[in-house]
Amino acid sequence: MKLFFFLLCFSIICNTAQAESFRGKLPANVSDSTAKADIAEDFTFYIGKEKHTLYNTIKGNSVVIFFNVECEHCISLLKKMTKGKAKPQDKRYADAPIIIINIGFDESSKDFARLKIPENWIVGQENSGHLMFSKFYNLRKYPCIFLINKDKEIESRHGVIR
Repeated sequence: MKLFFFLLCFSIICNTAQAESFRGKLPANVSDSTAKADIAEDFTFYIGKEKHTLYNTIKGNSVVIFFNVECEHCISLLKKMTKGKAKPQDKRYADAPIIIINIGFDESSKDFARLKIPENWIVGQENSGHLMFSKFYNLRKYPCIFLINKDKEIESRHGVIR
């Protein structure tokens, strides 16, 4: 079963890379941008064995980062953030709660385990595959950063962290 899922994911990643090469040739109505009024799609994730939803987790402005524990770019970004060397560029989110959701299916990563994740960060695992194939979140590259306000509106689909 794991081999099947790995092959499926590999196929999707390859097709995504091919689609990226056609990025400039998409119709005008297809876009990565998000209108300010887009409401974040709710989803279920786990912290340990405890079930949570995005809607029940967001209390105010929040930075939601979708990542994969095996992604070098993700680990690098999280390292910088845990050391205080990187924050969201949008000042309204500079001190917002950080919610990181692992989309990967391998929960054991030596690099991730070495990170000293601050206690106030929420670290969840979404391993149903729902988000990986979600048209709403469109997670083609990792890490994928969303700035979501208290009303669950997506203010930025590609939040910049510097």
